[in-house]
Amino acid sequence: MTHANAQRPPFVLGAIRVEPTLNSLFLGESRYALEPRIMDVLCLLAGHAGEVVGRDTLIDQVWGLEHSGDESLTRAISLIRKTIRDAGESQEYIETIPKRGYRVVQPVTLVESGLPDAASNTPPSPPVTSQAEAPTKSGMPLPPRFAVLLGAITLLAIRFLIPALSPDPSDVEDPVVAASAPVPSAPSIAVLPFTALSSADEDQLFADGVAVGLLTRLGRITDLEVAGQRSSFAYRDRNLDLRKIGYELGVDHVLDGTVLRSGDEVRATIQLVRTTDGVQIWNEAYDAPLNDVFTIQDDIVRQVGRQLEIELGVGQYRGRTSGEGIEPEAVEQYYLGLGYFGERMRNDQARFQAYDAFQNAALIDPDFGEAWAGIAFVGSTGVGSPLSRDFERFRRDVSHAFERAFALIPDDASTHAAMVFWSLGPAFDMSAARMHAERAMALAPVQFDVLYANAGLKMYSGDVDGAIDLYDRLVALHPENLSGAQVRARWLATAGRTEDAFAFFNACQAERCLGEGFVAFASTYAVLSGDPVLAAQWRPHYEEFEALLASLPPEAKPNVTRILPGFFSIMFDRPDKQAQIEALIELYETNPVTEQVGMWGPVFCDFLPEDMFLSALELAADKGKFLSTGHALMPFYGTNPYPDWVLQHPRYHALFERPALAEFARVRREHGWTHGLPLPTD
Repeated sequence: MTHANAQRPPFVLGAIRVEPTLNSLFLGESRYALEPRIMDVLCLLAGHAGEVVGRDTLIDQVWGLEHSGDESLTRAISLIRKTIRDAGESQEYIETIPKRGYRVVQPVTLVESGLPDAASNTPPSPPVTSQAEAPTKSGMPLPPRFAVLLGAITLLAIRFLIPALSPDPSDVEDPVVAASAPVPSAPSIAVLPFTALSSADEDQLFADGVAVGLLTRLGRITDLEVAGQRSSFAYRDRNLDLRKIGYELGVDHVLDGTVLRSGDEVRATIQLVRTTDGVQIWNEAYDAPLNDVFTIQDDIVRQVGRQLEIELGVGQYRGRTSGEGIEPEAVEQYYLGLGYFGERMRNDQARFQAYDAFQNAALIDPDFGEAWAGIAFVGSTGVGSPLSRDFERFRRDVSHAFERAFALIPDDASTHAAMVFWSLGPAFDMSAARMHAERAMALAPVQFDVLYANAGLKMYSGDVDGAIDLYDRLVALHPENLSGAQVRARWLATAGRTEDAFAFFNACQAERCLGEGFVAFASTYAVLSGDPVLAAQWRPHYEEFEALLASLPPEAKPNVTRILPGFFSIMFDRPDKQAQIEALIELYETNPVTEQVGMWGPVFCDFLPEDMFLSALELAADKGKFLSTGHALMPFYGTNPYPDWVLQHPRYHALFERPALAEFARVRREHGWTHGLPLPTD
């Protein structure tokens, strides 16, 4: 049975010809491909041109009740808009109706007969094939428990070899004959969430941590593309045919498993399924001491790496610590840390819990390199969060964690990637950042955090086009990971590309795709854009967030939130503006905020006493926070500029005599960016 789009006639939407049977848009002779389920969304909207189509209607008719389509719909709309923009069309084609749905605003003309009703989008049935024998493995035999995991990870490896140019789980119909699926351009593999065979919350976190640990390790194999956690974990608790899951994820194998802990023992039952025909290639249960988990994983990944290198031409897996002799309690805490960190976008305390779990693992076993790497990674993402409230202790602890991690697992790509951001923040050393970025890219060139770190370094350096190219690649390889899309939008806004940035921000806000903290930084970019219409649009979003913020205890709020009411009162010219300025002066007399300097500095410089303002800049530089976050770069892209009196002030000049800032200024000038740098004094 063919895909429903194969039965839909072509139509013209505005200036674009849409060919559903080809899953393509045409403008003139140029062709732009859409994934099948994204074409479904476009056809459904076009079939109700001029009418608002509700989100629930779109999700039900395109994804059905079996799939969590809310995030997938947001991504689909975003990709349709991006494809239309790529075709050269600047007019609006799809309008977001907040809290209701979407509407096509361009005229629709049928080329042949009528456009079929979206309800006819009947999913095809999966093929039925006979079981096949599992392929024979070459090489040295493994112990039984290793053989079991080898099958599981082979499944992961195969699933991760496809997703770069394969459909996202949100964009594909039910399973069809394999020939109708897109042909993968590179090897790929996916890991489904493991199920804990107990009701304890910590056991499920542990099971998640095991799956994430395998996923992360596979992601470090050069040339092996690994499906993102958000896509594969969307299938938790769904009893679906694995052929359907594989088709929706765009992979030909999936790895599925369960985990049961009992004292210092762990039992895992894992199966590897070929999704093109549903054949189970491998299925086995194994038992091992908890402290042997890392050894088992490493041996499996090494075996799979050798096999993939021979059969698929991918690079060799780069080694990590074997895990021999690690205390079981340390391993448990490590996996709990991975589980907690995966919840950080949904649970305000998850970052603290992950940090504590990794610290516990390192205390239990000081030679456990992954535990130190976990502390370092969480720390590199926690500057400015409540985690860094005692900043000096935080900086000392995270720096020590990096030292220990590099001593124990020097070839860990994630640790090198995390060190890029640490080097650009509290440690501010651009030479070190470049060295670690290059090393991370050599180790794992398609890994999410590696691309993320290299793109961030290019933004700091002033290579905007190079950075956006990397962010585009990151989003293409990991479309399910919203943090990639949102950080791309934040850097676009930082560099003054407001329209492109708010294509994401506005869609995300309409769909509530990220947590409340997103509103604060998006509103900041809105008011600093210089566009009064955009600022007015975001004002109610921010003020709703400000009301929520007031209800939270101080320890639950990032330090920078202390200045938000004053900052936005000035930017919105609210009636309480003068009272808020007086409160800011009192705050900066006693306990100045030094985070996000590039946000508040150019705004507060005309309201705080001169000496107080310059002292705050100097304190931020002393603490390594002058350039520690993306907002800090806004003055250096001219999107939130300092006035000339600041740039010409001797104390501002003195800041850039410090070696780190002098290097930053040199690199920026090399790339043609002089915004925010000291000006000659009169």
